[in-house]
Amino acid sequence: MAEHQVRHLDSIESLRGVAALMVLLYHLAELVKIPVPESMGFIPARFGLGSSVLHTQRLRTRVWLCG
Repeated sequence: MAEHQVRHLDSIESLRGVAALMVLLYHLAELVKIPVPESMGFIPARFGLGSSVLHTQRLRTRVWLCG
């Protein structure tokens, strides 16, 4: 019986984790309206992009695994 090899990229998993954290912080700041310190004002302005990063990485991973 042949062993099933799983292709795995640690850097992709790390990027996915960072993107998930970005999405979580964005939702806390924008949807739940938890006050954000002025020094972290970039969270509501930029962290909404985390969702796009997650979807892009998921697609690229599937293409890489299948190709």
